[in-house]
Amino acid sequence: MYQCYASSTVATAFDAKGSKTVPAGFLYWYETSKTVTDSTKGLLAEAGLAPLPKAWATAIEASFLFGTDGLGLNIGQAQGATAPANCKVAGIVGG
Repeated sequence: MYQCYASSTVATAFDAKGSKTVPAGFLYWYETSKTVTDSTKGLLAEAGLAPLPKAWATAIEASFLFGTDGLGLNIGQAQGATAPANCKVAGIVGG
């Protein structure tokens, strides 16, 4: 995964919380899906792992999805008016 993507469509595929028009992105699905997080039948349990504590999940959302922690790590579209500050510089761009 990259932090900055060539188009908002690709960035949304990772971070969208979902709506009537945008499906849930991978990171949101991973954090909330019972397929992953169920304590007895989920993918993590089957692999002998535990889901992240709620505080950690909240911190990940703040850093990578919403950019509200001030660290500039949020995933977004590279360049353009709506790009996060970290994506407005030239560099590696995914998708």
